[in-house]
Amino acid sequence: MSKNLIDTIQASLALPRAVETGTHLGDGARLLAASFAEVITIELAPELARKATEALRDAANIRVLEGHSVELIHTIAPGVPTLWFLDGHWSGGMTAGQDDE
Repeated sequence: MSKNLIDTIQASLALPRAVETGTHLGDGARLLAASFAEVITIELAPELARKATEALRDAANIRVLEGHSVELIHTIAPGVPTLWFLDGHWSGGMTAGQDDE
């Protein structure tokens, strides 16, 4: 997702929160955090979730959840207008979800 697209969405809708599935190393979450007051990112691969948590430690408005997004999305408080960026997918290497393709 490009910064320009994120800014356009936010300028049009003024959403308080973004939820991203497929954190990888946290670059997307950091990009979203520049425009949204709250960002929740969900990563299935434990090692990637750990690395992203470390990499995003300085971003107070980002929360990294480890687990399967299909299950965790239901734990995120409803009723908050949210941009849902559903980008979780298996990409080979250390990513998870090969059996969910």
